Amino acid sequence: MISIKNVSKSYNKKNKIIDNLNLEIKDGEIFGFLGPNGAGKTTTIKMITGILDIDEGDILINNNSIKTNAIEAKKNFGYVPDSPDMFLNLKGIEYLNFIADIYEISKEERKQKIEELTKLFEINDVLNDKIKSYSHGMRQKIIIIGSLLHDPQNWIIDEPMTGLDPKSTFELKQIMKKITAENKSVFFSTHILDVAEKLCDKIGIINNGKLLFVGTYEEIKQKLQENVKPLPKRVVPFFNLFLCFLYTNFMTLTEYFYLWRDKQYIGGNVTVKYIKTGKILNVIAQADEENRPLYIAGPIGCGKTAAIEYYYRRTAHHTIDCADGRIAQKVDPNRIRAR
Repeated sequence: MISIKNVSKSYNKKNKIIDNLNLEIKDGEIFGFLGPNGAGKTTTIKMITGILDIDEGDILINNNSIKTNAIEAKKNFGYVPDSPDMFLNLKGIEYLNFIADIYEISKEERKQKIEELTKLFEINDVLNDKIKSYSHGMRQKIIIIGSLLHDPQNWIIDEPMTGLDPKSTFELKQIMKKITAENKSVFFSTHILDVAEKLCDKIGIINNGKLLFVGTYEEIKQKLQENVKPLPKRVVPFFNLFLCFLYTNFMTLTEYFYLWRDKQYIGGNVTVKYIKTGKILNVIAQADEENRPLYIAGPIGCGKTAAIEYYYRRTAHHTIDCADGRIAQKVDPNRIRAR
């Protein structure tokens, strides 16, 4: 359990980056810490982990103060920072053994854990390479694995899904659920409400260093509905409708442009589909029948990301390629890609 009590932090002793923050992350709970960039999420996490000093208040991790009993507090959590660019001159296996030594993990236990987690995240074949040769996603994976070696009672992760491929993102979510099923806590920051909605037991929203809300996703929706006053039916500005029409059609034209461009690059032997909400399953079924690369495009919210996770769960032997908007260098017959 993590308890944040009346915590404040400022860098210039004038403007508070964190202003009288109070939070409690209970065992068996996935807690999503949401807020825009610069809201104070990373600063809060760095105070929880002891990287930054606390100006006022205190933080307890399993009843151990990070201010007065830091060593015991740090034994009770695993931490994944917002940037994985560290220990770059170590080999992957050297880094994992270094972390295992810090937490005094036996050779038998660490060997089992390293083998299990590196196979899960598919980096077991690069452990003898230096971390500086890894891609951003691979560096993220090695840091995640290191943070899990000692089976932490509290898992603290800062923007954990940045740079991960869809399969690894799915596995990460499964690990988070498994940890909380063992009556341990997960505290992670994100600015993506959709992730928090589907994954979190409780959500905290911070902005400009102040906590605005703590509760479940359903409680957030209820609070918003209570605070929003509906416009009279007769007041429906035509100009707003016109702007919505322009935006929708512009996005459609943009997607078609990318389809044409990428199809020329990949080659003609590819199934190209522009989809709207609710058409995901039909498109995936066609991919199996034609046994050709499938390129999915569609408007925001159509379900492209959900399709990737569904496709992996249904056909685990398939490789999934999501290039984050960049053109794939190679597309194999059993790969599915969403832009």
